[in-house]
Amino acid sequence: MRCSPRRNDHRSAMRVSSVLLLLAVLHTATPAGTATASTATDPVTATATGTVRRAYTDDSPWNTRIPAHARVHPDSRTFLRSFETAASDGHRRRLTSDPTQYTFPLYRVGAATPTRRVTLTGTYSEVVDQVTTRTRRAPVLSIPIPANAQPSPGTDASVVIWNPATGDEWGFWEFTNHGNGTFSARNGYHYNTNFSGVPPTAPNRFGSRGAGVPYFAGLVRRDEIDAGRIDHALAFAYDYPSPEFVWPATKSDGIGTIGRDVPEGARIRLDPTYTEADFTAWGLSREGRIIARALQQYGMYTIDKAGRPKIMIEDEQTAAWKGTITASTVSRIPWDAFQVLDWRTPKAPVAALGAGTTVAPGTLVTLDASGSYAPDGGTITAYQWTAPTGTTLTNPTNVQATWNTRDLAPGTYTFTLRVRDTTGTWSTPASITHTIAVAQLPTVLQQQTFGAVNATGASGVDWLPGANEELLTVVALRPASTNVTQVTGNGLTWTRVVRHRDVQGELAVEIWRASGALPTPGPVSVRTDRQAGTLNAQALRMSPSRVLSSAGADTGALDTRFPALALSAGTPNTLALGVHVGRATPFTPDAGLTEIGRHAVGDGGGNVRTTLLATPLPNGGRVRLGGSQSTALDWVMGGIVLGPR
Repeated sequence: MRCSPRRNDHRSAMRVSSVLLLLAVLHTATPAGTATASTATDPVTATATGTVRRAYTDDSPWNTRIPAHARVHPDSRTFLRSFETAASDGHRRRLTSDPTQYTFPLYRVGAATPTRRVTLTGTYSEVVDQVTTRTRRAPVLSIPIPANAQPSPGTDASVVIWNPATGDEWGFWEFTNHGNGTFSARNGYHYNTNFSGVPPTAPNRFGSRGAGVPYFAGLVRRDEIDAGRIDHALAFAYDYPSPEFVWPATKSDGIGTIGRDVPEGARIRLDPTYTEADFTAWGLSREGRIIARALQQYGMYTIDKAGRPKIMIEDEQTAAWKGTITASTVSRIPWDAFQVLDWRTPKAPVAALGAGTTVAPGTLVTLDASGSYAPDGGTITAYQWTAPTGTTLTNPTNVQATWNTRDLAPGTYTFTLRVRDTTGTWSTPASITHTIAVAQLPTVLQQQTFGAVNATGASGVDWLPGANEELLTVVALRPASTNVTQVTGNGLTWTRVVRHRDVQGELAVEIWRASGALPTPGPVSVRTDRQAGTLNAQALRMSPSRVLSSAGADTGALDTRFPALALSAGTPNTLALGVHVGRATPFTPDAGLTEIGRHAVGDGGGNVRTTLLATPLPNGGRVRLGGSQSTALDWVMGGIVLGPR
């Protein structure tokens, strides 16, 4: 069926329609734009309905707002030029909105509306449910229809009958009112506005206008304008749509050029960045603004060919626009303010990940999605990382997420990534598997000793630790009132983890550790808050590890305890590291303990001796670091437990 031929002079048909309307004093149905007929002799006066009922399901493409990220077709400007210049007479065309011809009167009917006979000479399509369309040839129908129902002027002579209570919708083409309660039409259909607005095509194709969608779809109604808003997409027709069609169209009667003209079903919107100020500049009336807002929010679907670009407005006969909407209501909206949306199925973005790695326990692993891309030329706008149960990620919605393997058991861990592009499309998940290797015991890589007598500090020799190593400095002090105020070296930040002193005030021990991933060459230096009689230091480079716990012990107030220090580890694959600090009395570690270093610094009152002890704890648990000396006199111990980083 055609939406509008290229004839514009239909004054005779309009005069006939007007006479028939004036005679319709017994009209039993309310025109679609009317809440109730104001008088029996004025059945087409439209008044505000208060609540406007929207046709078709909420998820219908006609009732779905255009998302903000909707893609504009790359050939949008070409298509818009075709709308403007494709007229057969060569004139440039504006968008029109003529309610006086080649459109659809909309008659509401109800249970009280008498049924009348409509004889068809052509095809009748009936959608019996949302998946089945059946056709009949030349049936005689009995349907509720007002006695004075008239088609829109023009050779299409179309009309829509609608029962809001049941959703039943009838549409007829080349419709004639014979004036004796009988009607005829060439073609027609029966649909239901409780359906989606996209008729099924099996076992038969839906016979309606060019795009194969109901007449009611996209029609601008009087009650919507009275209410001040249109909550659905509009129907659009122009001279030469292409012979292709895309959803929600189910067919096409287009005769245009593929690539220059849009297919039927193509969606066009008014650029949503235009504002009320632009509407004012264009000189739009109240009605024009309402339509413009709908064109921004819902757009318009190409549904037919016509003699000029137009949107479908409820016919004057049932809407009684009386000049509030005319053929030029939206004609001052320029074509370049529109956008033809891309109807092609977008290619999903691709979530791209590198290869998995094997890492040591405690390693910080960066998960990187920067290789992800959008094949259609858009950009990635969102990232969604998913971690295995029992693990957590830092920044799981960023292009890079961080995984801390600390305290995790050795094994494989698989992460998934999804990305979203500017169209709102999510990728299929991509995955990457990292392996945490079996933890290695922390080990001592290098030691150096240094010290001073009657000084406020001391420095070791230059060395270059490796990246991520654990650096420790053990400092023994005499007298115990001396405190280390600062340890510096290798461009790292040093902090105290242990301080313990003999309660009698003779000796103290401190353990400091460094943090930082990229050390620089240089010595380790120790500074104290006062002059130390003796400063005895040992610096250690350890394999990557971390301090889990610490403790200290001393000889006690009465010199009754012999050297012993208890340490505990809650996790396996750890190393207990302790230091014994004494004076002239020799120290002998207990059996099973490993001595890894011994250093003595002398002063006028005797030597300060340090002995480093280490024992592995492959299964975790508790350990006693101790030993013997000839007497319990003057000793202090400090210790830490190191675990994998």
